[in-house]
Amino acid sequence: MAMRKYLDLYAEDEAVLPGLQGTQYRHVLCIPAFAEPASFLSKCLQHVETDRLLIILVINANESASPENKALTIKLYEQLADSNPLKLQLAEHVSLHKYTQNIDLLLLQRCKPGYTLTKGVGQARKIACDIAVKLIDEGVIESPWIHSTDADATVPKDYFDAVMSLNVKEVAAGIYPFQHLPSPNQHLQLAQQLYDCSLNYYVDGQAWAGSPWAFHTIGSTLVINAEHYAIARGFPQREAGEDFYLLNKLGKTGEISRLDSKPVALTTRQSDRVPFGTGPAIKKILRMQDPLRDFLFYHPACFQYLKGWHSIARYLWEETQTSLTTNFIAGHTSDVDPEILMSGMEALGINRFLEHAFSHSKSASVFSGHMHHWFDAFLTLKAIHWWRDHHFPSLNLEAALQLLPEGFTYSPVLPASAFADCGQEQPA
Repeated sequence: MAMRKYLDLYAEDEAVLPGLQGTQYRHVLCIPAFAEPASFLSKCLQHVETDRLLIILVINANESASPENKALTIKLYEQLADSNPLKLQLAEHVSLHKYTQNIDLLLLQRCKPGYTLTKGVGQARKIACDIAVKLIDEGVIESPWIHSTDADATVPKDYFDAVMSLNVKEVAAGIYPFQHLPSPNQHLQLAQQLYDCSLNYYVDGQAWAGSPWAFHTIGSTLVINAEHYAIARGFPQREAGEDFYLLNKLGKTGEISRLDSKPVALTTRQSDRVPFGTGPAIKKILRMQDPLRDFLFYHPACFQYLKGWHSIARYLWEETQTSLTTNFIAGHTSDVDPEILMSGMEALGINRFLEHAFSHSKSASVFSGHMHHWFDAFLTLKAIHWWRDHHFPSLNLEAALQLLPEGFTYSPVLPASAFADCGQEQPA
């Protein structure tokens, strides 16, 4: 029901093209590609063992892309279209090709004049996944899971088997582990390691604080429940951050599960494909004179205050606390300054939320649901940023490691020399 409603009201135009009835696939994989070499696809799938796979590949360029990158993207499309036998032409810009004996390629041309994107990579992901929803709804694809990755990824051998353990009634999305491949360029390698450290540090900090939003939000590592995708109304059509915002919506419809599989391998490279995220962060780090000193991490106290919030939040309903006060905070935690925690939560509108939640809740479980929807991944990030901006400025890694609170264990993977002055040992 949710998928049919989504397709009728919110899906992209390509999802209503004539379908592939009469064909059946076991799995579907969605990939956006921009200014990549045609060899990326064989690299992506080099370890995969599966049968009856459909790859939905959106070859895309934004209207604002440089002429050089547009030309590279058009070349990519033409190479893939010409080198893989045509099975079916669905529209002028949509065609089905035979890729291997067990794999078909649904190729979408969104890079030539008249077809370029207007809203960035989020639009490309949405086009691909909307088509996947339609094919799952029609029974053309057997699996209820939409796999999503990127052109710089190499998926592991057990990539499709890993979803078998997921409960399709409860899990909204799964997240594969990931690792960036080593680079022969030492400066690039260090930049990527530092950025990965910051991603892991943020997730580990949230987990230590008791946040339900402690997971990575990387578009190349996702597998999405088609029903939940439809409920969440698909990928946000953003130029970057679309993975974060989709998971923020999916986390309110079901569980976000970390998959037990070998990691998705990602290429370590500079990139200007999106305005923020991994590529721009790597470029920023490479411009630093001393990255180990200049690249900053959240102050551990930000997670201390996040933990303080989660530790007191569970008592709000129990004690009918219709407004947050410093006395209430002080009575339920001794690990934070009540004034600092209070001021941060006031900045987020805590008392407006409590008024609404109490007036719309008849039980603890309903109130808890309101709390989960309100204090989501986005508001968690806003809270951490507020404490950072007003009380606890960010630190370099060495300084942050020295201030980790008890129980917050974090083992960054960096050259041993990075820890020479801070008493930390490089993990084996």
